[in-house]
Amino acid sequence: MDGAWDITTVVIGGITCALVTAIYDDGVQIMDISNPESPKRVKKVTDGTDYPELDDAHGITKVVIEGNTYALVASVIDDGVQIIDISNPASPSAVASVSDGETYPALDGARGITTVVIGGNTYALVVSSNDDGVQIIQLEDDPTFSAEEILEQSVLLYPNPAKSHLQVEYTHPTQASYTVYALTGQVVATAQHYHLVHSINISQLSSGTYLLQAKSGKEEKYYHFIKE
Repeated sequence: MDGAWDITTVVIGGITCALVTAIYDDGVQIMDISNPESPKRVKKVTDGTDYPELDDAHGITKVVIEGNTYALVASVIDDGVQIIDISNPASPSAVASVSDGETYPALDGARGITTVVIGGNTYALVVSSNDDGVQIIQLEDDPTFSAEEILEQSVLLYPNPAKSHLQVEYTHPTQASYTVYALTGQVVATAQHYHLVHSINISQLSSGTYLLQAKSGKEEKYYHFIKE
């Protein structure tokens, strides 16, 4: 927890957890503090391919949506927000990240974050020091899009052939899980994202042809790609 900066707490499955951001470690430490006299380290996540918005992690908050518990982290250097599913504190997973740009124009130097429910919708409010402003982000999926429609709106799979990362681009922010299969049927990689562009790490794969399965809800879509 080098450069411990912000902290919040949450109870998950009867376990009281502390969530701590560290600006020099570029990440989040999850601790079990059910016994305050004997806290235990549970899991640490840091900036990288799976968690692309944790460089200089500052503000942190938590929110429960449809029974799942999420940690939301504002990162100063990455100019964005990382959303982490911590429903199982021992096995967190990155589900979404957003960064400063045309869609989110007030995230440059994102520092503080909180959430609020208005009219049944959950929003993240992020203060950004460099943009001198507040970015409001709606966290739920757009209810007008079904799972099938979400998958059908994919517009690009690139590069193909690919060397280290495969990108699947959508026209609307999309939550989907991915499984990569060898032609023998063996599962060789998995990923889960919520983005306009989903980046899937395939650097560990051997050269050859693979099958990518995209799932959203009960809907599935398949792509073939070549790993160089």
